[in-house]
Amino acid sequence: MSALSRLLGRLLPEQKTSSHDIFLEMYGGRAATSGVTVNETTALRSSVVLACARLIANGLSQVPVGVFREGADGTLERQRGHAVDRLISLAPRDGVTSVEFRSTLGLHLTIKGNAYVWAPRVGIERRVAQMVILDPSRVTHQRRASTSSIDQEAAPSPVLYQLLNGPQLEIPADQVWHLRGLAWEESVGLETIDMARDAIGLSISAEQTQGDLHKNGLNTTGLYSVPETLSIEKFKSLASWLDMYERGGARSGKPLILSNGAAYTPQTMTLSDAQHIESRKFQVEEVCRALGVIPMMVGGTDKTATYASAEQMFIAHAVHTMDPVYERVAASATLNLLNEQEISDGYQIKFTPTELTRGTMADQSGAAATALGAGGQAPWMTQDEVRRMFGLNPLGGDAAKLGAGAMSPPPETDGDMNGPPDN
Repeated sequence: MSALSRLLGRLLPEQKTSSHDIFLEMYGGRAATSGVTVNETTALRSSVVLACARLIANGLSQVPVGVFREGADGTLERQRGHAVDRLISLAPRDGVTSVEFRSTLGLHLTIKGNAYVWAPRVGIERRVAQMVILDPSRVTHQRRASTSSIDQEAAPSPVLYQLLNGPQLEIPADQVWHLRGLAWEESVGLETIDMARDAIGLSISAEQTQGDLHKNGLNTTGLYSVPETLSIEKFKSLASWLDMYERGGARSGKPLILSNGAAYTPQTMTLSDAQHIESRKFQVEEVCRALGVIPMMVGGTDKTATYASAEQMFIAHAVHTMDPVYERVAASATLNLLNEQEISDGYQIKFTPTELTRGTMADQSGAAATALGAGGQAPWMTQDEVRRMFGLNPLGGDAAKLGAGAMSPPPETDGDMNGPPDN
């Protein structure tokens, strides 16, 4: 048995899961009411699902994250020397960056409602040595055969992981970081694409219908009738001849030649066909609603949007879409990646999403001036803290002291403002 297998756990008998079962688990999916099979592969081929998943995944990976320690006075101090801080902010393992890791984590959470990370612990302090994302489609929760109390039923249980070209492994619960999305039970999150399969399936079906229409050169079909009864041979010959007028055929786009009393009656496009674009736009809103994304953030704009309303929608995206994701991931990471003593000492994993809500340069300058004491109010930031907001290095000295850069109000004058005050 290899060192990796020993860390993961014992090997399970191969006969418990067949290749057919794994194929169905990974690619089977469930059919929507539109008749389209919806799974992670087919769902991500829908442009709106891909855009929503990419938006959340990029939002999770683009903001700073690290290990902080809360002091007695409530201040947070970054713990850059902590092992987990390097794993989660720089590289979770050799060859993988934190941005790539968190992007995949966000993709799994959005599409599957669950994300799994193998996080083996080493040493006396039981600190996490590395983090490897597991394919959630190949993870199975091992249910206990029987329980006699709520504590036993709620206790974390090992998970089974199917290797691509190998056996199924049992991974101990303390080596798995299980990140759950919206959940009916605490043990496992609801699978997002399964809950929204009808909306996603209808979106896929509408896109396929549009593709079939363009495949036919936007030409509607019609009825070709002849006065005589056709034999099988004549029918096949006529069908083969009509295929020449299809898109890509030898006579595509040319007039249809009729003979022997034949007649061609084109079928007109129905009103529902003519409203196909509107139907596809509505499905964009439906899928966005299911995935918790504002349609404007994935290009689903309307003609009534203004600059002011767009700015508020960007803020709403940061507050209502991304903030819950940051809180969910940070809380789960703190519980699963730090040990009990570190949590008791005030250690926590925290995202800093201020970049998402940064306004224009004029707005930032106004906020910085207010923080430094513009208008005679009490300053609540130092010059160095403001400089860090703009990505500049601190100056130290008086710039690190609160109130050193306070902006005093102009002195009050009596009489003519252009001359000296009256005596």
